[in-house]
Amino acid sequence: MIIRPLRLEDIDTAVAMGEALHRESPSFGNRRFDAGKVRDLARRCLASPDWCCLMAWVDDEPVGLFVGFVGEDWFGPDRYAADLTFWVRPESRGSSAAVRLLFAFEGWAESKGAKEIRVGVSTGIGVERAASFYMKAGYTLRGPLLAKPA
Repeated sequence: MIIRPLRLEDIDTAVAMGEALHRESPSFGNRRFDAGKVRDLARRCLASPDWCCLMAWVDDEPVGLFVGFVGEDWFGPDRYAADLTFWVRPESRGSSAAVRLLFAFEGWAESKGAKEIRVGVSTGIGVERAASFYMKAGYTLRGPLLAKPA
């Protein structure tokens, strides 16, 4: 398995993975998927040093995707990193893909001067398993994520 940054030729694959995540997510079921918007996000990852898009590959098969960014705290100049999306194909869950993607993101965030890394689960996919995964990787629970239809 290799973890590497998104390449221009990977954009359609990343879009397809985003669509698969969207289909699987109980949280996103009532919201539209826009492939063009996902393509624009992928291009932003390629163009901006503050965005990170990583993919996990086994042989020539993509098995995982991680998109994150760095930004400044709203109250001061310190930088933090956060995930935007993190998904591993169901058949690859339990492999090293997730931990390797997370650790690669952490290394990227550290190289960007992030003082803290923030992750969460908004998809509704395997919430308890994901929380346990993050806590085993050293993350602490800061509070719940709540949602309400508008």
